[in-house]
Amino acid sequence: MEGKKSLRDTIVKHWFGISGTFDEYKRQEANRIGTNAFMLLLPFSFISLFVAGLTVANRPQDAINIVISLQVGYFMLVICPYVLLASHRAHITDTEVTTHDLKQAYLHIRQKMSFGAVYTGLWFYFQTTLLDHYFDGTNLLHTLTQWHYIWTGIWTGAFMGIIIGIQALIRLKKYR
Repeated sequence: MEGKKSLRDTIVKHWFGISGTFDEYKRQEANRIGTNAFMLLLPFSFISLFVAGLTVANRPQDAINIVISLQVGYFMLVICPYVLLASHRAHITDTEVTTHDLKQAYLHIRQKMSFGAVYTGLWFYFQTTLLDHYFDGTNLLHTLTQWHYIWTGIWTGAFMGIIIGIQALIRLKKYR
């Protein structure tokens, strides 16, 4: 009988992209990677708040923009690549497939690519049109029918689908 899965384990599996069973080795490695990522992020959080504190006297409107920009930039350029590389090196994200099931695995990867492409393209399309309508005051129907927004959504979705496929193919490990 399989034990009850906790919400924490479900979130950790989703965050790290772990497929299959979440055994003790994967749990320990995910905890180690998460702890190291937090230890990288914590000092930088204080540094970015200090920089924002220095600018708040001269430009109070820009202080929050500085904090958000520094935090998001550091997270995207340092923390995310660290988590991806460390989880790949620890082999906790590998998907093991027999040569017999390889065709089914490729079909699953194509489905993930298609879903990711459509979801991302539609999300980006509606997000940009709604943000332009809200902030710029443009006509919503006019922005929804502009080819610029449609093509941007299509290209963004295609790019995301390709990235999802490459990532899934890298994680695929064949064994006999």
